[in-house]
Amino acid sequence: MKPSAFAPAFSVTLMLATASAWSQATPEVAEGLGNAAKKYNGTWKTECLSATDGSYLSHQITHQLQPRGLTSLDGLITTSYYKTADCSGSAKTTKQPFLIQITGRKTVHGMSVDRMTFTNKISQIVTKDIATVTNGAVYYGLKTGRIGYPTVLDESTPYKKYIPPVVTSPVDKYIGNWRLTCLADYSYQVSGLGTLAMTKVSDKTFAVRFNLQAFNNTSCSGSPIDFSFSSTYTVMGQSTIDGHVVDLLSETDPMTGGNYKDIAVLIDGNLYMGISNNNGNSYPTQIDYSSHAYRQ
Repeated sequence: MKPSAFAPAFSVTLMLATASAWSQATPEVAEGLGNAAKKYNGTWKTECLSATDGSYLSHQITHQLQPRGLTSLDGLITTSYYKTADCSGSAKTTKQPFLIQITGRKTVHGMSVDRMTFTNKISQIVTKDIATVTNGAVYYGLKTGRIGYPTVLDESTPYKKYIPPVVTSPVDKYIGNWRLTCLADYSYQVSGLGTLAMTKVSDKTFAVRFNLQAFNNTSCSGSPIDFSFSSTYTVMGQSTIDGHVVDLLSETDPMTGGNYKDIAVLIDGNLYMGISNNNGNSYPTQIDYSSHAYRQ
């Protein structure tokens, strides 16, 4: 199987613009706070939450925080929306970059918390919040619509620190069952859906069983033709494309004995691969953002 055929990928719909400067009309002096930003360093995620948008059933929020000084952080807030009730399957995501400034401390119900300002690097809108880290989670203020800093912590929505799973070999992250979104090949005016079952062969090799439905159009509609086949992939090394570290794959097609080159990478838990380069005889130099596979 050539790498361009039914290769999983997902569409990137949002390019973040970052402002080169921002303003605070009334900056607050954060004296005596020490290295207050350090405890927030890392990636923090909520549990699966019910959706506030009627088009979706659930959502999850991720805060990626990196100190830029003793009392300031760069933050990227990602919200993922799902049509399922348990935050599974494909997601629509929005991303917003922030400058976070710790401006002081206050006491809420006997607990010392940090006062923060969040400056959106795109819109320049500034909002005020409170936060603290306790029991391995970040808690923010309860949003009530009032102007100024919240006066109550939202104890119902902890942002728990995300610790990436330990990967013992480069293929471990791929092992499991995946489902493809509709992937269209406009050159041949066909499309396909299906599932991928990935099993480990060795530390650098994994086998893939493809169970696919092919359509004689580009919209995955109508009556499909079902077919199945297997391929074996070996991780040969790594490269960087669009700022992402991708695995360089050598694919062996047992049906034809052919050998093809591809790339693969996981982003936000989704799997995507490369746009075929030189008929599969050399590694792709572009990520295929037209479709993706997600874990079942």
